Amino acid sequence: NMPVMNGIELIEKLSADGTLSRIPVVVVSTEGSRTRVDHLRREGVAAYIRKPFYPEQLRDVVGRVLGERHAA
Repeated sequence: NMPVMNGIELIEKLSADGTLSRIPVVVVSTEGSRTRVDHLRREGVAAYIRKPFYPEQLRDVVGRVLGERHAA
């Protein structure tokens, strides 16, 4: 929930921009339905973390996402 647009709108705008679409996005949210996560994956989201979460989960996911990006 952001003041100007929601997270999905931000992700769609990033995905539509050739340069910005390369930025890995990790979503952290309380909403975690399979339909929503599948939609976000189709939009190019690198990972999804459902709240509440442990800091170690975020560390591991960011490390994995950055590791995958550096390997590509």
